[in-house]
Amino acid sequence: MLNKNGWGFRSYIIGSSILLLFLLIITFHIISLYNGFANTEGEAIDSFYYQDLEGTLDDVSMEYINRFYNRDITTGVVTISTSKLIDKGLIDKEDLKVSGDKCKGYSVVKKNEDNLLVSESFIKCKNYVTSGYQSWRIE
Repeated sequence: MLNKNGWGFRSYIIGSSILLLFLLIITFHIISLYNGFANTEGEAIDSFYYQDLEGTLDDVSMEYINRFYNRDITTGVVTISTSKLIDKGLIDKEDLKVSGDKCKGYSVVKKNEDNLLVSESFIKCKNYVTSGYQSWRIE
């Protein structure tokens, strides 16, 4: 490739093509990496709002137990669906939307090892499902 007069035109084109190919590959990977970070951040923000809805259902379910549930909870669990909470006027359907995503779900109320009532809520939406969600509990 190297002659008395230096690099030839053909060598210049081949070298430039290789550099351009590497530049395109690097650019592609940078854009893919950036999009991956952007999607992860959006999922984390959405997950926060879904978890906030779960916390709201926990609070409202405890209010339901205090106001409307007349029996003692001993060793079992009580399942309270979101439709029961809507029927009693504790929440409305708009409270069950996260970024336009309609959700449904239930809360499980039981006594913990300290004999205190605790509530754990599970929701199912188009874009999110709480880990451990059991659809048979609200059917």
